[in-house]
Amino acid sequence: MPDIHIAVPGEAQRTVSEGEAREISSRKGWPAGTLYWQGGMADWRPVTELSPAQAESQPNPYATPTVAETVAAPQSGVFAFVKDPRGITTVLIVLLGLSLLVDAIVMLLDFSQHVMLSRQFTEAEATANDSRQSMGGIAALIIYIATIICFCMWVHRANRNSRGFGAQGMQFTPGWAVGWYFIPFANLVKPCQSMAEIWKVSGDPIGWTHRKAGPVVGIWWTLWLLSNISSNISSRLGLAAETIDQIKTSTIASLISNGFGVASAVAAIILVLNVYRRQAALVSGSQATGDTV
Repeated sequence: MPDIHIAVPGEAQRTVSEGEAREISSRKGWPAGTLYWQGGMADWRPVTELSPAQAESQPNPYATPTVAETVAAPQSGVFAFVKDPRGITTVLIVLLGLSLLVDAIVMLLDFSQHVMLSRQFTEAEATANDSRQSMGGIAALIIYIATIICFCMWVHRANRNSRGFGAQGMQFTPGWAVGWYFIPFANLVKPCQSMAEIWKVSGDPIGWTHRKAGPVVGIWWTLWLLSNISSNISSRLGLAAETIDQIKTSTIASLISNGFGVASAVAAIILVLNVYRRQAALVSGSQATGDTV
């Protein structure tokens, strides 16, 4: 049976099996105001719904609760992770750092190529340059794919933990927090909205709807879009380049693209670290960081 997360007012959150939760509900009951949540649910719900005697009369647990049904979320200092994000956060930061480094190296290779194309060069120089460019491109592609996979895993966990903190009314589920990145046109807006939601909940799970996302969210998303758009333009110019002048133009486009890539990686590192620190502050019981960076 799937685990159920229990939030008793004034106590630390706990995780129990579904069978144990139902047994306690039917045998002695939970304290008044206790909520429960498990993966797939839209919001926390009153634990009384787990009682067999009330199960048939209770509304769908996946439906958004009405005002009358909503019970106060757990108090500050008693939050718990659904799943500790420390490991995935560390791996993601390392990959983002490698991505930044590789983009910087490719920028140097592009600059070297532009200098070579601006003067007379030998066939041996051209061959060596092509080899360096190929190696740089392969390394960048491998790191990019690994980083994207890890980032999606991190987003899924950050959203899931946000729900686990007792936040009610979240628009994005863990699955769609990742899925929107792959939906054309919608991926220009929805992922940023999802990240802003995670940011706000990570600082204040109870009053998050009245909070504003930190500026780093907008900066990260703007740089991410510019990096992807410029990379697409650079790739198209590179594939179509035949003359020296066209190759020089595509090289300049690649320089710009990788420059945005470096800036985007820096912003992503700052964003990921801040979200993790905000969530860790909730769990440790210390005061969460503010709304700005």
